[in-house]
Amino acid sequence: MMKQIITIVFSALFFIYPVIVKAELIFSAPPREKPAAGEKIYGPIAEALSVMMGEKVVYKHPRDWLTYSMKMRRGDYDLVFDGPQFSAWRMQHIQHVPLVRLQGHLGFYIVTKKDSGINQIQDLIAKKICGLASPNLATISMLREFKNPVRQPIFVETKGGMKGVFNKLKSGKCSAAVMRDGFFKNKVPEDIRSQYKIIWTSIRMPNQTITASKKIPSELRDQIVASLTTERGAAGASELFKRFSKKSKQFIVSKNSEYNDLNHLLEGVVWGW
Repeated sequence: MMKQIITIVFSALFFIYPVIVKAELIFSAPPREKPAAGEKIYGPIAEALSVMMGEKVVYKHPRDWLTYSMKMRRGDYDLVFDGPQFSAWRMQHIQHVPLVRLQGHLGFYIVTKKDSGINQIQDLIAKKICGLASPNLATISMLREFKNPVRQPIFVETKGGMKGVFNKLKSGKCSAAVMRDGFFKNKVPEDIRSQYKIIWTSIRMPNQTITASKKIPSELRDQIVASLTTERGAAGASELFKRFSKKSKQFIVSKNSEYNDLNHLLEGVVWGW
């Protein structure tokens, strides 16, 4: 009888004072790499954040872009590292806060051969242009310039990064190509670069960014910023810097104003956004 009474009392207490289980925080990034490579780049950051925050942070690799965009829009991710177009969308729609970003800015050119007869971006309507698959920032920045879907370039999806894009242009597979301005200025030899011309330059945008959901209290967000903007605190991001910003050893603070209107690079440009 006593055993039954104790069981009833504990059951009642469970409903009155439910057990609080701390859920782990999810850190993610676009599926630009295979899962093992993603874990190598982002896993150490999640581990360092766990120690620094006193909360369990785990890196979750998205299976594909569809999964990534679905889970991001659904608010499944607490911390995300990706391009400014996604960061701006999360800020606008699911109240994410930008914390830190890579140094420098992002900008893009459309390049064509000097003798192509193409002199401005609107000359590309119905012509082939090479670029990385959408929602790559270079590609969607270019597509936003063409408001009428029936009056657009013929997009040739290209693999192999910016080098692959430029090689396809050189081979004559495209009339033009959209690429990082830094790649064209710094990676293409001057004697080859002199054979091409720039017909369009994008706006300058902040570099890739880590944002946080409102689930993470402001004090913890401040701690993350303070940590990741020092070399010691950003040591776990060494593989990320190696991949995206070779000269960096730490992040810099993000400013909300840098992302104004960048969500429109997705909305009305990429299907589903």
